[in-house]
Amino acid sequence: MKLKGLQFAGVAEIQEAVTDDLKKVQKEEFSAAFQKPYDRAKVSIYANGAYLNLKKGMRLPHVSSI
Repeated sequence: MKLKGLQFAGVAEIQEAVTDDLKKVQKEEFSAAFQKPYDRAKVSIYANGAYLNLKKGMRLPHVSSI
């Protein structure tokens, strides 16, 4: 999205610009953007709400009981 720094006349113009940009995003890319936080939430719930600070390259454990 290249909306940063742009000025808009009103809310309707902002909504149109954002909608146009979102329509350019592939469905797989959009879905993937939500997968990591979703997986992290599942693991946190599985770990009774404990925050798990995973380092780069570490993988989330498979959680099949949720």
